[in-house]
Amino acid sequence: MNKDIFDFLEICELELVNQLCKNCKELTLEQIECIAEEYRNEVDKQLKERGMIV
Repeated sequence: MNKDIFDFLEICELELVNQLCKNCKELTLEQIECIAEEYRNEVDKQLKERGMIV
């Protein structure tokens, strides 16, 4: 089950980046990378709080 969750979260991150590239053309690649990193950090934080990762 955990593999499914991690696959889903990876797909969500990719979709976030795709949507930012498509719909927010004013953002630079550096800004999009920063947003994606913030997304990953928040997901990791929540997974740690739930004991799903160490």
